[in-house]
Amino acid sequence: MPMIEETSPDRILQRASRLFALPVPSEEEALEQLMRGDARWPKCCALYQAGSARLARFKDICLEMAGHSDPLIRETASRALLSLGS
Repeated sequence: MPMIEETSPDRILQRASRLFALPVPSEEEALEQLMRGDARWPKCCALYQAGSARLARFKDICLEMAGHSDPLIRETASRALLSLGS
């Protein structure tokens, strides 16, 4: 029964990809899209995750965002840079 069936997130993504022919980005691709996007909160969450996971490939984006006019984005990027060792 679908109402009580437990489906893993991976299986849901596979099914959605098959049904709607949408590509499923990798975690790092998704983080970069969020960091480059216009939405403030998802951008901050992605910056935070990049720092927490010590994803050095995002150092340049974090440096760019450390100069952002929005104080929350700026501070989150600066904190991520500290985690990345900059």
